[in-house]
Amino acid sequence: MTSRIVKRLSAAGANTVGTAVFFLFSFVFIGWWVNPALQYHYRMPIFLLGKPFLAGFWDKPGGWLEYGARFLAQFSQIPWAGALIATAILFAIYLATGRLLGMAGQSTSRFPARERILQQPEKRADIQSTATLKEKPVDKKVFTSERGGGDSARGAMVDLVPSGLLFLLAIRYDYPWLETSTGLLAALGAAVAYFTLPLRNPWLRLACFYLLAGILIYAAGIVPAVLFVWLGGLLELVARRRWVLGAVGLVSGMLLAAWFANWAAVRPAELMLPWGDGWKLTMAAYLFYPFAILLLGALGGRAARAPAPLAKDKPVRKQRLSFRERMRVLGRSDRLYRGIRWCWLLAAMVVAFRTFDDNRKALIQVDYYAGREQWDEVLQAASRLERYNASSRLNINRALYHRGQLLDSLFCYRQSREFGLLPGPERGIEICRALSATWLELGQVNVAEHWAHEALEEEDDRPDILMLLAKVNIIKEKYQAARTFLGLLRRNPFHRRWADDYLRRLDGDPKLAEDAELARLRSLRVTTDQPGGSPPALLLLQLLQANPRNRMAFEYLMAHYLLSMKPENIVPHLDRLATYNIPELPRHLQEALLAYQRHVLLESKQTVNLRGRTIHPEIQRRFERFLEILTSFQGNAEAARAIMAREVGDTYWYYSLYEETFRKRTSAREVNP
Repeated sequence: MTSRIVKRLSAAGANTVGTAVFFLFSFVFIGWWVNPALQYHYRMPIFLLGKPFLAGFWDKPGGWLEYGARFLAQFSQIPWAGALIATAILFAIYLATGRLLGMAGQSTSRFPARERILQQPEKRADIQSTATLKEKPVDKKVFTSERGGGDSARGAMVDLVPSGLLFLLAIRYDYPWLETSTGLLAALGAAVAYFTLPLRNPWLRLACFYLLAGILIYAAGIVPAVLFVWLGGLLELVARRRWVLGAVGLVSGMLLAAWFANWAAVRPAELMLPWGDGWKLTMAAYLFYPFAILLLGALGGRAARAPAPLAKDKPVRKQRLSFRERMRVLGRSDRLYRGIRWCWLLAAMVVAFRTFDDNRKALIQVDYYAGREQWDEVLQAASRLERYNASSRLNINRALYHRGQLLDSLFCYRQSREFGLLPGPERGIEICRALSATWLELGQVNVAEHWAHEALEEEDDRPDILMLLAKVNIIKEKYQAARTFLGLLRRNPFHRRWADDYLRRLDGDPKLAEDAELARLRSLRVTTDQPGGSPPALLLLQLLQANPRNRMAFEYLMAHYLLSMKPENIVPHLDRLATYNIPELPRHLQEALLAYQRHVLLESKQTVNLRGRTIHPEIQRRFERFLEILTSFQGNAEAARAIMAREVGDTYWYYSLYEETFRKRTSAREVNP
């Protein structure tokens, strides 16, 4: 008997094991592979403590949900905490869905569905005795369970579907997942709460229905409220057989939503799309409706198989199943449905891996690590890029400079003459944050401040932008403005310590003279004025005039001339190499000057003065090979492109011929992260 019980328990626990595997996989995949810290960095929703910030959410539909989602998003800065929160939400949705499915499959009697319900007429002489009744075999069809028996396997296939679909959205970086998932959880939780109310009076139930719908509209928005109304109406109509109450609840719930919308004086679009405009946010809002259709269908099918309600004039007697009978019924889960469930779980895992956007992750990593000045990680992430965007180019070039590779490996990464080195807003407003950080490090404080305010206007009060503006105003000795930005930062739980440290030091020394970073930036500041919108070359030359030892400005100026294909402008600055203790010409400068020297020799039979420096023999050999390939194709650059890319694709010569670099895994198409 023991082995039989173990066998039955094992069969009944197959669904539990599958569920545990799914949620464990979700936690590991989100926490390790997706990395919630990258999701937070990409969107970085601002959250501030205090009544002024809360007031912006208090009086609008869905404001409480948005406020709560922003608060939870702050914990995503800690990867394991963000993964734990996401998995907990998925698990709560799974439990709520299963609970609703269980309610739909239960009998409408006052006894729990897990107990055997035996219908018995009153004791009369012509009716079988109790002893005879006890000998009657157990009718397993009467036994219904939320997790086992009858159609438990079929129900178990459905209860994980909402969590599975939300998991596939949780691994994206451009999706308002917390708002969507918490809204869905609020709707399901309200439905469960409504049907667990011990109320039989239809008017009292209708009043509670109104109350919950109104609370949802105000706290979570119209979309979760509509889902709650649909679920409530369906269960009242089908599962509970309360036709009038279900129909009145559906209609009156819709009327309540319309009345509230009119009373709140909010545009219908704002109610239906509580998280903003745009097709992605529209899809986020209307994702509730596929969930509703799925749940409604599952609930309808579940309720259709539920036992009919007991007649009111027939007394009932309940009899609990023995332990052995329970094990026998628990083991009746259909193997087919159990196998389908496992196939569905495996399919969700495969889809997660196959649909995950590795390039978007690499783009966000480049920006994430650049903000933390982890330059090795920036270049490591850049090596996985298949498509670049404007911000990633700026951050990769900064990383190359900090690793001493800007003038040696510039053309190993995606570059184009059209884009240049330091472009303007014509490349998109999303470039402003990276552009501001680059100009600030170069020493153009005013230019950095301009682009930082443009980024602030576009991306809201991101903490990293506020930190940059605080530093800019300290350098410019605008201490009150700096305190304003620091005051905003200290209201954020995760940036309070950083802001308090700066405020404390400002109280002791307003100039923060002991801060090495700020002292370095002050030493690089320009001392002359340039008109607004000056070309990058003039701004870089201005920096060198203000401080000739500004090595970053020098290397960026040389890189600018390389990308502009103006090697003749490099020659006058070769004397500066000794200032920065650079003993040899960097590789790309050798390539550019070698090509320029050949051009000068052909034109005027003169040589270029390299200030005592020489060209490396290997670079000369590769240049001869470059000329040989070009000659073999009779100067047809397009015909020679494939072999050029293979042999000299990382050189200035290839770039000067095609005005872009070659990367095997790089597409010319620009993308946004």
